[in-house]
Amino acid sequence: MKVLPRRECGQIRSRISEVVLGDEQLPPEGERHVGRCLKCQAEIAQFRTIDRGFAALRGEVATAPADLVKRVMHELDRVPVPWFRRPVPVSVSAASAVAVTATVILALRRRQVTA
Repeated sequence: MKVLPRRECGQIRSRISEVVLGDEQLPPEGERHVGRCLKCQAEIAQFRTIDRGFAALRGEVATAPADLVKRVMHELDRVPVPWFRRPVPVSVSAASAVAVTATVILALRRRQVTA
């Protein structure tokens, strides 16, 4: 049996969803490839199984528990916040602002003195 290039498998696999869902048909050479390639046949079989599973779920209606938001917020509170995302105390922010302002003022004064 002739070994087919992986490129053909890639072309088939990129179109499996359209083929299985009936939106598209494989060209004759693609059909021949699938007839000989066990990997592509398995891929198509898997997609069909998944499609049937989704079809069975289409009639299902999911409802969230009444306390879902409360539980999610509780879990989010338990997640540690990285140091770089923690709020900076106001005193540190104020000190940084003063330092930047002082640096700018000193730089401007030096520029005026030398000019």
